[in-house]
Amino acid sequence: MTGVPLYYLAGVPTERVTRETFAEHGIDEVLADAIATDDWTSMLHTARTGPDGTSGTVVAAPPYNASEQYTQLPGYYPDRQDWRELGPGVWFGTDRESPPTPDGLERTKQVGGFAHELADGNVWVCPTVRRAFFVPCVPCIQDGVFDERRRLTSLTRRVKPEWESLWNRSLVWAAKEFSGEWEPVERWAAAATCLAVNYRVGPEEITALGLFDEDAITKLLSAALDVPFLDDLVESEDPEKKRLLADIRRALASGTPGDAAYSPDTNPASPKSSP
Repeated sequence: MTGVPLYYLAGVPTERVTRETFAEHGIDEVLADAIATDDWTSMLHTARTGPDGTSGTVVAAPPYNASEQYTQLPGYYPDRQDWRELGPGVWFGTDRESPPTPDGLERTKQVGGFAHELADGNVWVCPTVRRAFFVPCVPCIQDGVFDERRRLTSLTRRVKPEWESLWNRSLVWAAKEFSGEWEPVERWAAAATCLAVNYRVGPEEITALGLFDEDAITKLLSAALDVPFLDDLVESEDPEKKRLLADIRRALASGTPGDAAYSPDTNPASPKSSP
């Protein structure tokens, strides 16, 4: 059955919870898309007693598009739940009878990529951020290019402002992934950032749910940088692909994306199955 994580806000009456309350307890980014909805208050449930022995509010964001029936009890039921304290005044909980699943954690909008099994045994859509190093697969704006007579001659794509930070960070990831110059914590955090693009999880949720092992981290970063496409370039005898590969290697060496004379299909990546 589909389940979602639970959050307990100690000492906070349900009627006093505002959108700012989530930020004060450090769960605003994880629940950002759920908080943005008009009916966000439906996530709130009064708990006369919580895991700390006081009263407060349990937060349970309903699944956006679950393929299975959502049957979880969205309150405090210690006989069927496990809880851990995240920090002062905030706890994280899971329901043993309806544990969190990818379906229950999907964000309202996802970036296409590769369907990979992670350490928990479930299949997650790992987003592709860059294709062929130069091409963004995150949401973009399409701009027209006009000649001196104001005729539309071509189109260009630029990353939407809210995605620029991820796009720029992925350039650093590419250089580190292909040079092997990662610090383990840094690489783990990069993979967590990738998974959080498509799901309501952060580092603490990933840890609590046991989502990462070394294989999972590699799958997420491979998907983010579309390594299967790069592998195809290495193996290809096509002159155009060989030229693109040379462009990518020069860009990696310089640490800047540069301009590619050739680019593959520039549509956003769609979900793909693991090879």
